[in-house]
Amino acid sequence: MTNYIQFLISTKLRLYVALTGWLTIWFFFTLWRINYLGFYSDDWIFLSKTIISPHSINDYIATNNYARPVYGLITWILNEISDGNPLKWQIISSVISFIYSSTALIVFVIVLNKIGFNKNPSFIGALIGAIILAFSPWSLAVLVWPTGVLTLWGFILFGIGYIIIENTNAKTKLYGSLLVLCGCLAYEAYWFIFIPLLLMSHKFNYKGIINLLKNSLWYIVPVFLGILYQRLYVPFCITNNPRHISLNPSLIINNICDLDRFVAQSITPTSWSLFSKSILYIFLYLLLLRHLQIQKAIKIIFSLLIGMLISAIMYGLAGYGLTGTGVMSRTMAVPGLYFAIFVSAMIAAACKKVNNKLLHYSHMIISTMLFLTVFSIIATGFYLRISEWATIQQKSKKVLESVATSLTKYPHVPTQNADDRHIVIVQIDGDQDGNIFGASWELSGAMALMSPELFTFNDIWLLTARQGAWATQWDGNDVVQSVCTNSDGNVVEKRHTSQQPLYIRVDEQQGLVIQQCVIVQNTQFGCNNIPPSCSNLN
Repeated sequence: MTNYIQFLISTKLRLYVALTGWLTIWFFFTLWRINYLGFYSDDWIFLSKTIISPHSINDYIATNNYARPVYGLITWILNEISDGNPLKWQIISSVISFIYSSTALIVFVIVLNKIGFNKNPSFIGALIGAIILAFSPWSLAVLVWPTGVLTLWGFILFGIGYIIIENTNAKTKLYGSLLVLCGCLAYEAYWFIFIPLLLMSHKFNYKGIINLLKNSLWYIVPVFLGILYQRLYVPFCITNNPRHISLNPSLIINNICDLDRFVAQSITPTSWSLFSKSILYIFLYLLLLRHLQIQKAIKIIFSLLIGMLISAIMYGLAGYGLTGTGVMSRTMAVPGLYFAIFVSAMIAAACKKVNNKLLHYSHMIISTMLFLTVFSIIATGFYLRISEWATIQQKSKKVLESVATSLTKYPHVPTQNADDRHIVIVQIDGDQDGNIFGASWELSGAMALMSPELFTFNDIWLLTARQGAWATQWDGNDVVQSVCTNSDGNVVEKRHTSQQPLYIRVDEQQGLVIQQCVIVQNTQFGCNNIPPSCSNLN
């Protein structure tokens, strides 16, 4: 009895220490992010609560063409709490990220236990895997970008459903399946993550396959219902929704074959070769010491590769290429999840006891050095990439201040005619890729939030002139922007205005206005560094 009590006390103590450390990490991370991070990209129009933003709950659900109703509902609720404030949204985002990582921690523990690792190694491996997941440089968009963070509810709801299904009786499993369905209606990237998780958790024999098929029904049914809703009900029962899938075989192949390049982007300037070799050495070292059985290793690798393949195909079908930087690094959320599971398994395997004391200390030194190499590369990449997000935030503030000052001097007669707005074309030197402001709704939403007095009548619309990327022209009736590199000149933006558009050129670094004038009719600029033809303001 005494030994049992001591075991309980030591177990609880370890748990409290782990939870305290976990909360401390997130506490400091929250303090840091609210001072340096803010709104980006779609945040300005989707979360800002301005005159040009969604207002009702139906507006939020309709924003994604009704395809993600749970996502829209959660966004509306949280935006009522935050009142569209960037600082509050960063706090909310941090809390969501904490819930996401904590859910992943429990899911990882269950998966590692089912694979066959003992409880303590499973918990240690899952804890480190969850920390890596929370600070992954290749998927920062779902960790620091509020609109991207909201997509994590797809995994959170699925994860809680998975925890219930895998640890309760049949009656309670129904609630788990319902949560999986909610996850499907929140974000589709996590639809099929149950496949690699179940493959890792079952033996590849007759009995194991039967159990796998039985258990998978709790996931297949809600996922199937989610697909029916999004791919059949929404396109055919709700008007003005696309009814086709953007099949792009080359994009799918690129997503599969170039995954290493997407990760390499995020850990630059660290060598991808060093990173990949360190992981390979860890894997081979654990196999050599028989800490990781070959059959178990094959099952883990096979399952995760299946998951990676499905994820690459899904994004390719949606018309997205994987990338490890910027707002589009949200595409690496699911591959990043699989990598964290892999690391968790390697850590759990490394925690296996060695009876010989000399070999035990040798193993501790070697494995620690190998893992620290991987962790230091990830930490460096995280610091550098998140510094870029902080820099963009500072640059956007300077640009907005300068543009707002220019607009207050711009003489225009307010109009409530939404079809004939005053158009302001803003060119940010050095921002060809649109990292600061990449689209009209970003810049317009940002200006409406930061300078609401200029949008009293919603009669101004701001366009970004991405020099070297887009051609911009005003023909007297419309401002049209098209892609420079496309022979057909694909139109990316078209806004009607009968009034001469205002052109503002801003320095990227200091945010200072370099040039301000009105565009002359039938002038085209933007491609091949051609400047606009314009006249001075009256």
